[in-house]
Amino acid sequence: MLLLSILTAVTAGIAPMMAYALIVWWFDRYEKEPLPLLAVVFVWGAVPSIILALITELVLDIPLKSLVGPGLTYTFLGSSLIAPLVEEFVKGLAVLVVFLLFYRQFDGVMDGVVYGSMVGFGFAAVENVLYFLAALDKGGAGAMFVLIFLRAFLFGLNHAFFTSLTGIGFALARTSRSWLMKLTMPVLGFGLAVVAHALHNAGAALGSVTLLGPLFSIVWDWMGIVVVFVIILLATVQERRWIVKYLADEVTVGLITPRQYRAACSYLQRVGERVEALFRGDLSLYFRLGKFYQMMTLLAFRKYQLASFGDESGNRAEVDRQRREIAMLQGRFRGT
Repeated sequence: MLLLSILTAVTAGIAPMMAYALIVWWFDRYEKEPLPLLAVVFVWGAVPSIILALITELVLDIPLKSLVGPGLTYTFLGSSLIAPLVEEFVKGLAVLVVFLLFYRQFDGVMDGVVYGSMVGFGFAAVENVLYFLAALDKGGAGAMFVLIFLRAFLFGLNHAFFTSLTGIGFALARTSRSWLMKLTMPVLGFGLAVVAHALHNAGAALGSVTLLGPLFSIVWDWMGIVVVFVIILLATVQERRWIVKYLADEVTVGLITPRQYRAACSYLQRVGERVEALFRGDLSLYFRLGKFYQMMTLLAFRKYQLASFGDESGNRAEVDRQRREIAMLQGRFRGT
């Protein structure tokens, strides 16, 4: 029975976060981020971030406890000041590394949301397991299941929401022409992540005094999640506009056909063509279509980067390379 409860705690901590991560990955419709890089970011949130956060919070906990003593004030300050600052910093390190080493992956705001969310889901997965096991040890299976409902579902998107704000800050820095914006946006995004996290924790910490605290946390979190969801939708619309704009002249020069252009500009049409190939049992065509439309999207995004940022690190050469690869694939699609 104990083993089953432990397995339940581990599964309930990790499985929902992986499901949420897949949903966010699905929303990144046109130009998917590399799965290996997303996996690394997720694992960073799940292992190094957790370890660094625990060690740092334990160290900072010593002077805090000596200053204010045990009690509500100590709990409130620890959860609403120290934990948000430490946890958002260690999670944000993963976004910073991607920004510095793989800056081409930051095409727009959507990418910032994706990378910030992935590290947040990784962090939440392991943190949830630790909390669930602690609840099982102290209050039994009943207490654990209550906490599972709260942390895995009601508050399941929290860490992704917080760190996505850091990701948005880096994405805005990447896409801005102003050096002032490039320097301030990551700081602002990180600051908003800390504030959002702190307000959630403050409401939760006041739960032992008043029910208005947890209620505030619920309302605050879901308002923020809705805002990020709207940002995702707007970013998706913007990415489609890039595809529409920067692939139009490829039809004129004959690189792609008008039908391929229309399909590239429509996510539903892309999916429809691939599903049709799948139903016909043509797995080869299914994968070729996926690669073909991904190549066209990359071409559009590289042309956008060339137009917006100039020939940074060989944008022009990247555009030429994408055109050559599309031309090589195109011979297999004549007549489509």
